[in-house]
Amino acid sequence: MAINSVERLGAISLIVGPIVSFIFFLVRPGVLLVDMADSTDEAAQITALASNSTLTHVAALIAPVALVITLYGLYVAQSRLRDGSRGDALMGLGFMSFAVGTIGWITGLSLQHVLANTELGAPGAVEAMEPVYAVQAGVTLLSTLLVALGFLCFTLGAAQRSEFSRVRALVVAAASIVSAASLTVGIILPETAAVSVAIARGIYIFWVVWLVLHGARILKSSNP
Repeated sequence: MAINSVERLGAISLIVGPIVSFIFFLVRPGVLLVDMADSTDEAAQITALASNSTLTHVAALIAPVALVITLYGLYVAQSRLRDGSRGDALMGLGFMSFAVGTIGWITGLSLQHVLANTELGAPGAVEAMEPVYAVQAGVTLLSTLLVALGFLCFTLGAAQRSEFSRVRALVVAAASIVSAASLTVGIILPETAAVSVAIARGIYIFWVVWLVLHGARILKSSNP
């Protein structure tokens, strides 16, 4: 019974966490649905966050909670299969990379609270906040690379296990390679960062869908 309760909560976490974090990613000002702006345009991003400060604060409060829930779900998905067999090592490495990347994402989100409090009417206020945005963007970019590498390792390991859909895992692994490659280029060549971020945002959907589908699979198998 105890094992079933852990797996059930982990499965629910894999479903709820990614969906909630994805929703608040979409509604975060400056991203897509609200005051969309170029991710490399510091002034435009700060203006979008500050002019929708309430929404920014809400999104930056709820998204970290959703990410922690997701992290717990992935921990359960990995720990229930820790038997030293094929794929176990890659999945463990992938989880660690995902965990560190998630901490970085949460750090970046915490800085959005600072940016949301920018006094747009004050002379030089936006310019004064640009270094804060630069740090936030840099942390987020590197963290996303770690998350991409985490999904790559985890799904390559999962593809070797019967508990996962091999085809789905390999599709997500391929998408993660594209994301990691584009982010690496974006870090090395800052002028390509906007394209790299756009690619990573599109591939984020693959990660969300895969996590939700696997959560549903665990939930079904954990029913007594």
